[in-house]
Amino acid sequence: SYRSGNPSIWVMNADGGEPRQLTASGDWGDYFPSWSPAGDTLAFQRLDGSTARIGLVAVSGGTPRFIALPAKAFAPAFSPQRRDVLAIVMEIDGERDVHVVGTSGAVLARVRRPGNDALPSWIR
Repeated sequence: SYRSGNPSIWVMNADGGEPRQLTASGDWGDYFPSWSPAGDTLAFQRLDGSTARIGLVAVSGGTPRFIALPAKAFAPAFSPQRRDVLAIVMEIDGERDVHVVGTSGAVLARVRRPGNDALPSWIR
């Protein structure tokens, strides 16, 4: 939501109620939230100037933790079976490919295809 200025991640109950801000507003934007399989963590993309990185924040609140990755990273999607695995897009040598990464920052796989990839998702 842009309700606090720049884009940040907010949550609210499905039946309505008061929205709650999970990520702070600043000179950046937070986008593309993805729920962990247990529903207790959100992954998101933060754009900050020329930097793009992936953060994790507890749904209960707290300070986000950013995953140490070797390149700009976009559009996280939690694995539906594993709370410690994400599909993301990373830009390496000017090419954007889907990568499977651990929440620890380990790169587990790279899917190389011609052209730039975007918005990965999982098939259950």
